[in-house]
Amino acid sequence: MLGAALAILAGLVASSIPAGQVLVQLSYDLPFLWRADIPVNDVIIVHMDDPSHEQLGQPWFQPWDRRIHAQLIDRLHAAGTRAIAFDVLFDLAGDPAADRELVRAARSHGNAIFGAKSIPQVVQGEVIGWKLALPFPELRESAAWGVVEPSGADKTVRQHYRGAHDEPSLAWRVAERIMTSPPPASVSRWMNYYGPPGKLPFVSYHQALQTNAASIVFSNKVAFVGTLYSLGFTGGLGTDDFRTPYTRRTGTKSPGTEINATAYLNLLRGDWLRRLPALAETLLLALAGAMAGLGLGRLRPMRAAGAAALASLLVIIVAAWSAWQLRIWFPWLIVGAVQIPVAFGWSVLARTARWQRDAETSQRVEAEAGAGARQVVSSQQERVPSTEPVKAQAPPTEPVLESHPPVPDHVLLRCVGNGAYGEVWLARDVIGTHHAVKIVYRGRFPNAAPFEREFKGIQRFTPISRSHPGFVHVLHVGRNDERGYFYYIMELGDDVESGQQIDPRTYAPKNLAKVLERCANLPVPDCVEIVLNLAAALDHLHQQRLIHRDIKPSNIIFVSGLPKLADIGLVTEMESDERDVSCLGTTGYIAPEGPGTAAADVYSLGKVLYEMSMGRSRDAFPELPTNIFDRADQSELMQLNRIILKACENDPARRYQTAAELRADLLAQWPRAQGVVDGRE
Repeated sequence: MLGAALAILAGLVASSIPAGQVLVQLSYDLPFLWRADIPVNDVIIVHMDDPSHEQLGQPWFQPWDRRIHAQLIDRLHAAGTRAIAFDVLFDLAGDPAADRELVRAARSHGNAIFGAKSIPQVVQGEVIGWKLALPFPELRESAAWGVVEPSGADKTVRQHYRGAHDEPSLAWRVAERIMTSPPPASVSRWMNYYGPPGKLPFVSYHQALQTNAASIVFSNKVAFVGTLYSLGFTGGLGTDDFRTPYTRRTGTKSPGTEINATAYLNLLRGDWLRRLPALAETLLLALAGAMAGLGLGRLRPMRAAGAAALASLLVIIVAAWSAWQLRIWFPWLIVGAVQIPVAFGWSVLARTARWQRDAETSQRVEAEAGAGARQVVSSQQERVPSTEPVKAQAPPTEPVLESHPPVPDHVLLRCVGNGAYGEVWLARDVIGTHHAVKIVYRGRFPNAAPFEREFKGIQRFTPISRSHPGFVHVLHVGRNDERGYFYYIMELGDDVESGQQIDPRTYAPKNLAKVLERCANLPVPDCVEIVLNLAAALDHLHQQRLIHRDIKPSNIIFVSGLPKLADIGLVTEMESDERDVSCLGTTGYIAPEGPGTAAADVYSLGKVLYEMSMGRSRDAFPELPTNIFDRADQSELMQLNRIILKACENDPARRYQTAAELRADLLAQWPRAQGVVDGRE
C-alpha cells in the first residue's frame, strides 16, 4: 500500500513540476519517431530559398520585392490554386507601387491569406501581454489574415494556435475558405505531423514562376509560401525554423511554412491529436501508480524486475497505439519512467527489509534454543562498535587542470590535441556531459586574414553540422576578440580503447590515422563501409555549395563507431574567389589542380581510401603493396584499386565529379554494404 501511495505521489508531482515537463513533451514526441510517414498531397510548399534568392536578384538582409509576390499570386491563380497562404509578415508599408501591385493581385485571386504574428510583450523578463503584428492596412483590408503557429519555450511547435475568435490562425483562415464547415477555431488541438521536415511536397519560389510547370504542380491545391531558415532576415522578420518531434532523430528543423501547412492539413483531414483532459490524466496516473505499487510489491526482486520491464513495454505499446489509432496522447513516460521505477524500487527495499527482519528473527529463535547461559546472552546481545579507526575513502581525483582560456559553462579537463593554430580540449559541461572544445588563437597566425578564414569556415559549417550523421556536430561557437581567440564546442569522439566510455584521465580521441597506426591497413569491407559513410556526408556538404579542403585520416573521427568528417576550419564555398584557396590543405591529399571543387574533395577521399586499403603512404600512390598476391582479399582489393585510380585521377575530367558518383560505384561492386551503412545511419 505504501509503494502504491509513493508511486501515485511521484507521478502527480512529476507531471506538475517544470522538470517533469521534459517527460511530458517526450510522451508527445516519441510516438512520431516510431510511426511510418503518412502521405499527403493536398498542399504544395513554395520555399523562398537560396537558389530563388539568387536567381530573382533579391538584396541581402532586406525583404523581397513585393512585385515578385504579386507575380506569384497571378501565376498560381492562373494555375488553379484553391488558396495561397503567405507565411511572410507584411506588417510595414514598403514601396508604394509594389504595395499596390500586391494588393491588386490579392484582390484578383480572392483566396490569398496573409500571415500575422503574435509577439510577446516582455517587462523585466516577464510576459505581460501579447501584441499582434498585422499586414499593412491596405493589404489587411483587401485580403484575409491569420496568426502563424507559434512555438513553445524549446522552439518546438506542438499545439495549434488558439487565440480569441477575432484572431484565428493562418491555418484556420485557409480551412475557412476551403471547407464547407470548418471546425471551431478556439478548440484545443495538437499537431499531427505526417513525417520529418521535407515530407510535404515543395518547390522553389523561382520554379513556381515557371509557366510550364505551374498548372501541373499547383492545380486544385493550397499553396503555402514562406522562407527557408537559411535565408535569415531576407525573407521577413527573423529566422523561421522550428523543432518538431522528428528533430530529435534527424537534427533537422522545419520551416514555419511547413508547420502552418501541417496545421491546415490537420483541420482539413480532421486528424489532429488530442490530449487527455486534466482530470482524466490525474485518474490515469492514480490508477497506474496503484497498479504498479500493489502489483510489484508482491513479487520478489527478480520477478519484480521482469514484471516492471514488461509493464514499461506495455505502456509504450498502449501509448503508441493510442496516438496512432485513436489520435489521443497522454504523458505515458510519467508512468514508464517515474511510477513503475518508484514502485519497483520500493518493492526491492521492502522485500530487503522483510528478509532482514526474518533473518534477525531466525537468529533470535536459534539463540533462544541454545544452552541456558548462552540463551540469555544471545537474546539480548548488542553489537559492539569496533575500536579500529575507520579509514576515509579518498574521493576520485579529477585530472589536473591545465592553463586555458575560459569557456562558459564548461570545465576544460585536459588538452587532447595540438595544432599549429589551436588546441583541442576534453571538457565537461554543467550536467556532466563530455564534449570536445577547439580553441583557435589569433596570436598563432602571421596576420588576421587566416584567423578570420578559420572563423568563416566554422560560420559556414555550423548551421549544417547536425543535418547529416557523417558530420561532427558543432554545438556552440564563441569568440573573445579582447583576448584573441575563438572556440567551438563539438560532440566528443570515441576513446581509442573504450569508445564512448570516457575516462578523463586516459582519454585519447579515436581517428582514422590512429587506427591505421595500429593495423596498417583495413579489410576491404571495412574500407568500403567507412568511405560510403564519408562519401554520403561529403555529397551532402557539396549540395550545400560547400567544400571541405582538408580530408585526411587525422580529420576523420569516430563517434559511437561511426566515421565523421571533422576539423572543418577550411570549409568554404565551391570555386571560392579567396586568394588563398589554392594553397590550403595537406600536401599529398590536395588535387593537382588545387582545392575549390567537389572533384578535388573526392581526390582527397580517394587518397584516404588508398591508405586504408593498401597500407601505403599517400606519397606511394599508385603503387600496390608488395604482398598483394599473398592477401586473401586480393580479388576485392584489385576491384577497389580500380575505383581508387579513378578517384585520384590527375585529370579532373576523368575523375569522379561528385562524391555521389564515387559512392554509387562502390555500391555497384559491394551492394551488401548498403544495408550495413543504412543500419548504422
